[in-house]
Amino acid sequence: MTTGVWFRNALRLHDNLPLIEAAKSSNPVICFYIFTPAVYNPDYMGMNRLYFLLQSLEDLKNRLKKQYKNGDLIILNTSKSCKDVFSQLCKADVLKEVFYEYDSSPHGKVRDTQIQKEIHQVSFKVFHGHTFTKLPDVVAQKGFKNPSTMSMMENIMIKEFGKGKGRSGINVPSPLDPPDEINFDISFLKKIKKRCPELEILEKVPKLKDLSKIFGPLFDNVNVTSIEKNNFFHGGETEALERLERKVLDNTEFVCKFKKPETTCITTSASEFKEPSTTGLSPYIALGCLSVRQLWHGVDQAYAKRKGFKFDSLATSLYGQLLFREMFYILNEAIGPVFALNDKNNPAISKYVEWDKKDPKLLEAWENGQTG
Repeated sequence: MTTGVWFRNALRLHDNLPLIEAAKSSNPVICFYIFTPAVYNPDYMGMNRLYFLLQSLEDLKNRLKKQYKNGDLIILNTSKSCKDVFSQLCKADVLKEVFYEYDSSPHGKVRDTQIQKEIHQVSFKVFHGHTFTKLPDVVAQKGFKNPSTMSMMENIMIKEFGKGKGRSGINVPSPLDPPDEINFDISFLKKIKKRCPELEILEKVPKLKDLSKIFGPLFDNVNVTSIEKNNFFHGGETEALERLERKVLDNTEFVCKFKKPETTCITTSASEFKEPSTTGLSPYIALGCLSVRQLWHGVDQAYAKRKGFKFDSLATSLYGQLLFREMFYILNEAIGPVFALNDKNNPAISKYVEWDKKDPKLLEAWENGQTG
């Protein structure tokens, strides 16, 4: 029997608890990713984001192959749901346990709850790494209140991790190195191809030009040339770590001068992509190509090179941006699916925005960066 590492939003080798714990298992290991219609749903996933995801998966697959003997990322595809994939794998009797990182999104919670409720032949184990804290534990604490200020977030973090000696004053745990060795199950693919003939296994990560053939007519009119040409941020852990080194570890001046809101994360030209005045690491953290703890300690290292330096405010520093991110994840966990709804009757703290009716000309101007 095999231990599976289900990659979702932790597309990296470093500081990856499911992967690290699986490597300690006495069972052989497989790593896999599942494409479902929910993954590439255009209501959630735009083409640029999807392209970034495909690049990140390709990078992860290559890093697994390069770093580990027989290492690989198995790509599964279904027109149904993840539950359908696990049902087939259970019939084949090939998986003993599955490790994965907690997903706090409304869709992720529904998916994971359904799988754990209906799939009994496999043991599922959840780890927390997409955020600093274990979100369910934080909101379940006695006396918890929805955080709305930086001081409230400081208190939550210090309560979780204690006070630290770094510039932030918070003792965030250090990121973990990738496993030295992983015993990959070299017979797994052969078994499931024989026992699960209906299970679709992709030999490689899809390219943009292949999306229509693999995922259907939804991608018939994709302008591949335009998407590839306008791709400024290349997805993947390799690029994330290089950007971390370039923008943070080797750029103390940038880290010390960083001050929100005196930055912009977008290009200043409608015709040319330029390096933003932020770190540009947000998309890498969003897909888990870079862990938040890795970035936090990178900022620690940068500040340590400038003895005696003090930032004006924790909230406006790079630390503060990560704490604000954590705050909104906590709020999402505490408030639930209504947190992000743009509705007049939304009981959450989100501000209601009265959007105009769809105007094709205005949308086209926005898409082309011609709004003024």
